[in-house]
Amino acid sequence: MTVATMTMLFLVGMLAMAYSPVATAHTEADPFVTDLIAAQTIDAGDVSVWNDGTHLYVRFETTGDWAMRSTHLHVATALEGIPQTKKDSPKPGQFDYMTPHDPPVMEFTYMIELGGWVPDTELYIAAHAVVCGPGEEPMFAQGLLTTVPLYTWPDAINVGTVTVAIVGENLVVTLETIDGWLMLDTHLYLNPTTPPTWPPPWVAFPYKHEGLGGVTTDPYVISLPSLGVGCDDTLYISTHANLVKDGLTRHGWGEQNPLEPYPVGWKKYFSVTISCELVCETAWGNGQRFNRKNWAMYFTYTVQ
Repeated sequence: MTVATMTMLFLVGMLAMAYSPVATAHTEADPFVTDLIAAQTIDAGDVSVWNDGTHLYVRFETTGDWAMRSTHLHVATALEGIPQTKKDSPKPGQFDYMTPHDPPVMEFTYMIELGGWVPDTELYIAAHAVVCGPGEEPMFAQGLLTTVPLYTWPDAINVGTVTVAIVGENLVVTLETIDGWLMLDTHLYLNPTTPPTWPPPWVAFPYKHEGLGGVTTDPYVISLPSLGVGCDDTLYISTHANLVKDGLTRHGWGEQNPLEPYPVGWKKYFSVTISCELVCETAWGNGQRFNRKNWAMYFTYTVQ
């Protein structure tokens, strides 16, 4: 065999490989990557795409505290192949691939047969997710955190309740009496790091309602941001009242068990955990907008 013949056969082989329909693609170790954008501006993770010559893989992955509650995916060879409204807004509920995630996940991969998508086929991909996380600002969980009895000291008569709730960005602590007991003064201690210590509440507690004249309900409304608390923080609470009934005066404390010995500090206190709600946002694989009025996006990927 001559050198010229060998050279010709080599070139023919190279051309055959160049036009082979087998896709060799990006790999899982070196995929095509675009950002997963939440709420138009938040980088909540990545969408990665690769293929192995048989299947196309699209992986959703979140970062930080974000997690996915659901994912939707559609792949087409033309933009018109992605389900859309008459005004060119995508319809994720009609995408070919969709998965609810309960509990939420931080990573999920779709595997799709390549079929007729040969090398150099341009694919239009719409990757949509609902991602949940803490958001840029904490969203405090709304509602009741705890209820503790209000007991007299030292005879441990149950004279009412103390409720602690979150309303908006406020902590609402409400003292309420029963059976004819009235409150003349109340004192409230709140601290995210330490329980109360000496001196006594009417001297040292930062929140005071004095000279009430005898009431059965007394609420305190305190801004949570002003307390410097965040999600999952512990908040120490002590509630004290000067009580009267039929000429009998008593101290009152919000406490779980009036018969327990006093802890170190000033009399009784309890604690709550400040809970936060997750913020859920729509997210899209970063690319081109479907239209000017809707920020939903698609991106393109070329089979290799």
